Amino acid sequence: MVFRVLDNTANDDNCTPALFMLSEYATKNGQGWDGREAGSNIWYSSNAMKNYLNTMLNGCFSEIEKEAIMSTTKTEEGDTKWYFRGVNANPKFYYAGATNVQREKLFLLSAKEVIDIKYGFSNQPNDTYFNGTSGSGYVYGKSDSSRIGWLDVSDTTSSSRGNTKDWWLRSAYSSSSIYVAYVSSSGNCYYSLSSYTGSCVRCALNIPLSSILMTSYATVGSSSSETTFSPLPTPTVTASPFKLTIEDKYTRKSNPNGKFKITENAAQVACGEILSLNYTNKHYDKIIGIIKNDSEAWRALGTINGSKVDFKMPGSGTIPPGIYKMVVYDEHNAGAYKTNYAEYDTLTLRVVASGAPTDTIAPSILNAYKNQAGTMYKITVEDTGSGLAQLNSDKEVKYISPIGVSATPIANTTKNIETSAGNSITVYDLASKAKPVSESEIIVEDKTAPVYTITYHKGDYTIHVSDNESGVWKITDSTGTKVLKDWSR
Repeated sequence: MVFRVLDNTANDDNCTPALFMLSEYATKNGQGWDGREAGSNIWYSSNAMKNYLNTMLNGCFSEIEKEAIMSTTKTEEGDTKWYFRGVNANPKFYYAGATNVQREKLFLLSAKEVIDIKYGFSNQPNDTYFNGTSGSGYVYGKSDSSRIGWLDVSDTTSSSRGNTKDWWLRSAYSSSSIYVAYVSSSGNCYYSLSSYTGSCVRCALNIPLSSILMTSYATVGSSSSETTFSPLPTPTVTASPFKLTIEDKYTRKSNPNGKFKITENAAQVACGEILSLNYTNKHYDKIIGIIKNDSEAWRALGTINGSKVDFKMPGSGTIPPGIYKMVVYDEHNAGAYKTNYAEYDTLTLRVVASGAPTDTIAPSILNAYKNQAGTMYKITVEDTGSGLAQLNSDKEVKYISPIGVSATPIANTTKNIETSAGNSITVYDLASKAKPVSESEIIVEDKTAPVYTITYHKGDYTIHVSDNESGVWKITDSTGTKVLKDWSR
């Protein structure tokens, strides 16, 4: 299915960052909205339309796509001026009622949304003129090409395919319990019996931006020709159809340990060189690498080489030397006009100038201790090699501004890191790829002194000492040195 992007914010109550989309073509020629009994124009009980949309969801979308589509909740307030009628030259407006959406993946647009200029529609649903003749006259509103619905040309069951068609909205007609708003084949705004079977369906949906990994030209049908992409959820060329690559959040539900992984946490490479990375759990057709910072991005197509994937980096000078985030995608290319999906992993990439020296010196820990309160660790790391080491903590890092993958760089100097007690801390070097320290290797020096009191009893002094921290302290009395650890004596 082809969709029109109406906005990069969902039409839900939370204004979630998402692609709010409407199917470009109408489907199901002759779909009724519901029956003709009173109250049949209420959206939440529109059985015929809801059943059709559920059938469409399960029949037209893969499990991965269904997982990516957002369950939308939208509270709409106030009626919408919708239909204009002139009777004996006296103008009168009719209204479409407000309609809510409750945790729905596929839904119809409302009368309010289809006249919203934010979504690219005309905001004048009704003409300001009426026919002015005696008797009854109807004016359905000026034709608006932005609202015209075309029957999907792929619907081979209909001789009307490719023609303009009426299409349903989810809004009830306020003056009657059996009429529903719709858009006519010329883009005008009108209403009809809910049991009418002459209209078509254009479904709407939201896909959160967090589920969209990248975009590429919709006409691309093979991995070898996929040369144009955008790492952001916006088309590279807005005038051309594009397709999405969405994160596969469905497949790994049953096997979370089988997720695609890159072994390295960090790597170093120069422009024009080959970057080789180790991987596990590859599932799909190809591996793509995107190197990016806050403002720019570059693409590298991977070549499988046994248990490694080789990336030919862009030519000399293309990427300025510096620290970047590299996202490596294990992607399935579904073909032209079909959604791609992928799993991914990240690493920190240091891009250096061609001919940069190889760093073989790993960082070293100078000291590590716990603070007086016993709630923070402080670690001092030194790196004397030519590369760039980084400190990593999997939780909050205090007093250090993180870059890259939540890390702090060290270049030929020493650096302190403070982090909450119990956090996992690692240190690695982007050039030598060495990891000299892990949480289990950190020796904590207890700098919290014991607490003591002195009492006098029958001519003797008694000293009471307690130490609740993790270190070992020694005290001396008349009988010699006593060892005290995490208890009182």
